[in-house]
This record gives sequence, C-alpha cells and structure tokens, in this order.
Amino acid sequence: MVEAHTQTANQLKSLLSSKAGLKPPAAMDSGHKALIAKLRAANGAAFDKLYAQQQAQGHNDAVMLFTDYAQNGKDADLKKFATETLPTIQQHLSMAQTLQKGGATP
Repeated sequence: MVEAHTQTANQLKSLLSSKAGLKPPAAMDSGHKALIAKLRAANGAAFDKLYAQQQAQGHNDAVMLFTDYAQNGKDADLKKFATETLPTIQQHLSMAQTLQKGGATP
C-alpha cells in the first residue's frame, strides 16, 4: 500500500506541475495533524484499533472524492487520473476495512 501511495502521489504531483496555478499542499492540514497526534499517543491494541479506523475512514473519504471527480471533474487530465486511480483506492479501502474488522490483509 505504501508503494502505491507513493507512486500515486508522485503521479499527481507531476500532473499538477503541468497545470498552471495548481500545486499540492506544502504541509498537512490541521485535521490530519490531529490524526497523527492521536496515533502517537496510542499504544498496543489501542494503536492498532485507531490506525485501522483511520485507514478505513481515510480510504473511504478518498473513494468518495475520486468518484466525484471522475464523474464531475472539470479538468480532463485530472478526471482521467481520478478514474484510473479509483480502482486501487477501492482495493485499499477493502483492505483497510478487513484490517478494521480484525482480519489480515494480503
């Protein structure tokens, strides 16, 4: 999953750099910083549970965002990127949901 996230992030950065006026954020927003702080404060089983919850929620949010842009986006290149990336994010959501339920992921 980490490799896929890194590859996707790099593809998106490259795509955005080709678009006038578009660039990825330079830093995490306060909401994501708060999620990281909660993870840092957790230990053992509490960490595992919180991590699984955050992964499931984050991937669910990403699926909704990419689905919306794939269907309604204005920029053709970004719309194509969203459409092509969506199946991987959906797969990651499924993995995160399995993890959240206490199952192992491949």
